Amino acid sequence: MARMPAGDRREQLIDAAIEVMTSEGIEAATTRRIADQAGVAVGVLYYCFGTKENLYRQVVAKLVDDIREIAIGRLDARQDLRASLSRATEAFLGDVETRPQHHVLTYEIVTYALRREGSAELAAWLYECYDSAAQEMLEVFAAAADVRWTVPIDVVARLLAALNDGITLAQLVDGDGARARRVFALAIDSVLRLAAPVQADAVTAVSEGRG
Repeated sequence: MARMPAGDRREQLIDAAIEVMTSEGIEAATTRRIADQAGVAVGVLYYCFGTKENLYRQVVAKLVDDIREIAIGRLDARQDLRASLSRATEAFLGDVETRPQHHVLTYEIVTYALRREGSAELAAWLYECYDSAAQEMLEVFAAAADVRWTVPIDVVARLLAALNDGITLAQLVDGDGARARRVFALAIDSVLRLAAPVQADAVTAVSEGRG
């Protein structure tokens, strides 16, 4: 077995775990099977992560990071908030259509964790990652569009994550991309109602003698 920097080895094992989980199911992703997929001894996996649960947490983080990068990578500072959200959801839906099993895996992780005694924390971790990614995206898009959120951003983030969760699951079930896009357009309309121009706030402050 070739020597490899610890960070690279961890990435290799995370990728191996995702490959096993998406092709064979999460129940098949034993430490031995993942190690075999990566071409390393089981002891290497435990050395890198300590426990299988820690590895699963890093798998979740990797899956959500990929989604966040897809969305934020579509940011164009010249566009308004609607355009940014539309570009992000289109890129995301394209990924769902291209890599459906990666998205199926996120739902599989949740049901696995909730059904397995002592593993509910893994499901909670997935949604913490969702909320964090959604909040980051909302902050970036709002700053680029010069708008602010009229309700706490963590609430908007949870709303966006919940809408995305439901639309994605329906898309995975029926494969109707056209309908998913129409529903996402309505979801964006709902989210936009929670944003207000920052410039309007400044004008109001000046008119009230607060500027």
